[in-house]
Amino acid sequence: MGSFINVVALRYPATSGLPPCGLLHPRSRCRNCLTPLRLHHNIPIVSYAFLAGKCGYCRSVISIRYPVVEIATVLVCITNGLVFGPGWNLAASLVFSCTLIALSLIDLDHRILPDRIVLPLLWSGLLVNCATLFTDLQSAVIGAVSGYLVLWLIYQAHHHLAGKRGMGYGDFKLLAAIGAWLGWQMLPAVVLIASIGGLLAVGWSMIVRKHSPDMPVSFGPWLALAAWIMMIRGDGILNNHLWALNP
Repeated sequence: MGSFINVVALRYPATSGLPPCGLLHPRSRCRNCLTPLRLHHNIPIVSYAFLAGKCGYCRSVISIRYPVVEIATVLVCITNGLVFGPGWNLAASLVFSCTLIALSLIDLDHRILPDRIVLPLLWSGLLVNCATLFTDLQSAVIGAVSGYLVLWLIYQAHHHLAGKRGMGYGDFKLLAAIGAWLGWQMLPAVVLIASIGGLLAVGWSMIVRKHSPDMPVSFGPWLALAAWIMMIRGDGILNNHLWALNP
């Protein structure tokens, strides 16, 4: 799954433009010399270590992001398994988590959250909660609506006061999808955690990388991280630490 997520993040934005490129075809190839990779060059994590992080043909450096994403996906999936155990909740949580990872990478690379991924994530959240896998259907529907409206209102207020965009519409839709999966009760904590992460990212960018305060920062990855945290620990956080939405 980690290897496929890398493919989605790399190829998906190009599937709607030129050059034409699918998720399954053509075969993976070196981005430098364009030589198609053999099977033993494509084994997740193992091939990177065996090749010492370099192409087996031209010896150009392979991005460390590939094994990092693969290892992160393994850790996320193991954590989900430990939390939910075998069953439909685990299967649904893996779909949700892996989709969030792919969207985070696309947002980091291109600062977009494609509708063709975000909207199916939203609809699927409503469908899985028809069976109350994570919350009841009423909470999921309210979560989808309020998730969109919360960030839309923040966007409108910022645009009115500062005269510029503070975030993109993809962020609204992603929070709506998160609300559909987890329910409206989780949204305040998701927004709080994501906002703290976003502010830390802005501060790091200004202090370490000397970027301007106006330098755009992708908010999607922080929403995704906050959503995953609330999926696996949300009940404990709400009941014991933040606020009593569930008396």
